[in-house]
Amino acid sequence: VLLPPRSNVDSPQYYANGPEVPAALRTLELLGASAATLDDEIDEQLVGIARLVNAPANRSPLAQQSPRLTVASDLHNNVIALPALERAARGGPLLFVGDLTDKGSAIERALALRIVNAGEELVFVSGNHDSDVLVRQLARAGAIVLTRTGRLRADGSKGPLVARVGDLRIAGYDDPLERRSRDDYEDRGAKPTDTDRDEFAAWLEGLRGRVDVVMVHAPGLAGPAIEELRAAPPADPLLIVWGHTHKAELRQDETLITLNPGSLGAGGTGNLAEAGGDIGLARLIYDSVPRFAPRAADLVQIDPGNGSAQAQRHRLDEPVAPVRDR
Repeated sequence: VLLPPRSNVDSPQYYANGPEVPAALRTLELLGASAATLDDEIDEQLVGIARLVNAPANRSPLAQQSPRLTVASDLHNNVIALPALERAARGGPLLFVGDLTDKGSAIERALALRIVNAGEELVFVSGNHDSDVLVRQLARAGAIVLTRTGRLRADGSKGPLVARVGDLRIAGYDDPLERRSRDDYEDRGAKPTDTDRDEFAAWLEGLRGRVDVVMVHAPGLAGPAIEELRAAPPADPLLIVWGHTHKAELRQDETLITLNPGSLGAGGTGNLAEAGGDIGLARLIYDSVPRFAPRAADLVQIDPGNGSAQAQRHRLDEPVAPVRDR
């Protein structure tokens, strides 16, 4: 059951059971009308005839047909979370920002093949728990696998640096600590070097004005470059999506938005509620005409122990305060 908001209606927060989360998200997409609107009929199949108060700000409503994408990260082989991801990712691309697997070994191939079909398109960058074998498997299965030198094609060659996904221009940076099959998938650690950070900063600088979305796994790798962008935000909207920390976070600095969906795998392989954290993912609603313009982000947290969940919408077409896991 979707319950009424428990927080200030300027930033409404709703609660639902696990199987009902995608329907709850569809409900939230109908919200956000102007101050004159005091009620909307929402998904009758979910809650019957229910009426909720919309955020009373002078904002334009989000069109039901507005494009949307799903962002996820850090599954770590936790297949328990896949059904929730598959339901939430329907109707748009899925951006997965690394650590799909635990070691990236060949035995994890079935997981890679399954997630390719989770959204309309899977766009992927590797994390430090993924491998060269995994990314090749994903590319051969039809995923859009992005690297710092271009899209990885099914035959192993490289394509354009910036991929077109619908109306979006997306670039991605493969993790410098990605595991290698020739080293028996040895753990290469999780701390990028200063050289790694400098190389990422130079790569990002070369993309100014050419992309709408940048995907990178580790904030520790991208952080210094992003801080420079926060000090001087780009002329056009830019969305940075990353993961690794297992903590959901949303921040907006004028035209620059950074989004971490949290850990889809609830902190690790097969985690139960008492052993790890919540399952986390995010959805972004945006305009693509006349240009990319993020409108709202939904941060979703699901308790893997009892299936209860919460989804909170944050409007991005007006100033917002940073949002982090509580």
